Amino acid sequence: MIQIPVIDLSKALSGDKQARNEVAAEIDQACREIGFITIKGHGIDKAIFDDVYASLNAFYALPQTQKAQCTTDVRPCHHQVNGYSALLAENAHRLMGKEGLPSDYLEKFSMGRSLLDDDFDLPFPDHPTCIELRANMKRYYEACLDLTKMLTELFAIALDLPEDYFADKVDDSWDYLRLHHYPARPPEMNHDQGFAEHADMVFMTILTNVQDGLEVLTKEGDWVKAQTSQLDQFIVNIGDCMQRWSNDEWVSTIHRVTLTKTERQSIIFFKTVNENTLIETFPKFRKNGKSKYQPISFENYVGELAAKLFGKKE
Repeated sequence: MIQIPVIDLSKALSGDKQARNEVAAEIDQACREIGFITIKGHGIDKAIFDDVYASLNAFYALPQTQKAQCTTDVRPCHHQVNGYSALLAENAHRLMGKEGLPSDYLEKFSMGRSLLDDDFDLPFPDHPTCIELRANMKRYYEACLDLTKMLTELFAIALDLPEDYFADKVDDSWDYLRLHHYPARPPEMNHDQGFAEHADMVFMTILTNVQDGLEVLTKEGDWVKAQTSQLDQFIVNIGDCMQRWSNDEWVSTIHRVTLTKTERQSIIFFKTVNENTLIETFPKFRKNGKSKYQPISFENYVGELAAKLFGKKE
């Protein structure tokens, strides 16, 4: 059974060209086989993870009435709302074109790149827990930007593209951060769906988590656990954009979160691309000059999918 490989980025941090090529080759193999990677050796201060998870736990411990105040009509882009949303507000089944199935048992707090502007009015009430949450989310967001910059360069090398190929395709992207909280599954609950099985619609997703729950569907049809041994290790998966760019050579893999006997927290950073970026198969992946997919802008592609996820019509 294929397992999620662990890749040490410390070799690539050295700047040595051969080392970067070796890491890129590991990424290429993983993206072809399972589309998921566990990342360590990234050089990000562990305190950033400890602080944001402490804030996450403090926020979700607030009374529901206080959490419900953390909402706004301001959006980081028209695909994702800012602020808090409660259990059962989202339905990943719809993202996959399945109707009439249960919604997801998770609370979430979402923020886009407006989080980087300290003067921007965001749904953080004047409460010590929320003030600290905003500051720690910003530090984590900035760390994710640094990590995805390195990963986009390594992806480009793996695809036999110039190292800076993706630079002008992600320099105005509406990336967003989501803090998830899953309840423990009570005995009377009739299903264990924390987040229904789905594939991500973005360029790449990077995630950290505590507790089990995330599961990945292999090509052989087996569900494998996506686990890390330390809080500051990332689980990275490629999204539909990369699968389309590679004409299905790299796989955007189905995954899900199941509820367990204990609560679960996770933080997910979604790296998108500029909205006008054309998602069109790279020439090296066109078989006999043909592609499985018609070119489409990221804005149009993700807009259609997001409307399904949130049960809205564009």
